[in-house]
Amino acid sequence: MTAAHTTHTFFSRTTHVALDIQAPIQLIWNVLCDVNEYNKWNPTIIAGRGNCQLGAKIELITNLAPTKTFRLTVKEFNPTSKLVLGNAMGSRTIVLTQTGEIVYFTMTEVIKGPLLPLFKRFIPPFDESFDIFALSLKTFCENQS
Repeated sequence: MTAAHTTHTFFSRTTHVALDIQAPIQLIWNVLCDVNEYNKWNPTIIAGRGNCQLGAKIELITNLAPTKTFRLTVKEFNPTSKLVLGNAMGSRTIVLTQTGEIVYFTMTEVIKGPLLPLFKRFIPPFDESFDIFALSLKTFCENQS
């Protein structure tokens, strides 16, 4: 596993995590796309709502900001390979790549914009929640297969 890490520039912040999952790629994809069930396997998610299809709206409530609902749009949807969720502030890209019996999972979130320097100190760090997301996904999917 590549532990989550964040890099900063003046106008952007990028957090990335990666790991191998030994489970069928379709199973992993189905788990990632079932937003309404995120809280069943991912302890960083309090609630999720929405459909995973291009242009659809998704709402997430996380333990990083339990009083805030994150409203995201599915910006890219390539079944079993790439999912991009985002809003005006940034995008979270999930990529699945299969090599034999192993699926390589990566998740990268980029927050950027000319106003980022004004409010980036109010955005909590994502490293720990990215690690938990990735490890929880791995554990759940490997136990299902």
